Amino acid sequence: MSAASEWIPMRWPAGWRDPSRLELLEGTPINCLLLAAEGEQLQAIREQAGMRGLTCLTVVGSDAPAASPQIRIHHRSTLDWRTADPVLAVSECVWPAVAGGSGGAQAGPTGVPWVDSNGWFVQLARTLRPRQVLWLVFEPPEKVLLRPEAYALAVADCETYGGRWVIALDAVAESDPAR
Repeated sequence: MSAASEWIPMRWPAGWRDPSRLELLEGTPINCLLLAAEGEQLQAIREQAGMRGLTCLTVVGSDAPAASPQIRIHHRSTLDWRTADPVLAVSECVWPAVAGGSGGAQAGPTGVPWVDSNGWFVQLARTLRPRQVLWLVFEPPEKVLLRPEAYALAVADCETYGGRWVIALDAVAESDPAR
C-alpha cells in the first residue's frame, strides 16, 4: 500500500494560522492536511505538522503540473479519467443527506425520500480507476447547524464504496473548534 492509501485527509481551515490548533487533531485518525496556500504564512503550520507526523499537501487546480507535495483537485464535470495522479481528488460532490424541501423531505419518483449520495460516483471511479486512491472533496452545507452524526454520514457515504472524504469543517466548527 502506498502512503497515499493510508492518508486520512482534512482541509486545514484558511483562517487557522496558529500552529497550536494542531493539538485538536491529537487522538484522531487525521494524518494528512490539505493547505490552500504556499508561503511563509503557513510555514509554521507545516513545520509543526511535520513534527507531529502529519503529511501536508498544497491544494492546486487540476490544470497545474503534478508535483510533490501537492494535491491536484479535479472537477468531476471535466475529469480526465486518464490522470496518473496517485490520488484522484474530485470536487463537485454532494453533501450526503436526505434532500429537504420546505420543512420536510423531498420525495423522488418512487415516492420515497430522495437521498443525496456520492456512492454512485465512487463505484464508477473504483471501476474505471481501481488502483488509484479516491478522495471526494465537498463542503458542509452553509447555514445549517450540523450534528456530529452528519459528519459520520459524510465519512460513511465515501468509505462504504471505497472512497475517502476530505474532511472539511462547517463555519461554526471553524470558528469554535471546541464545539
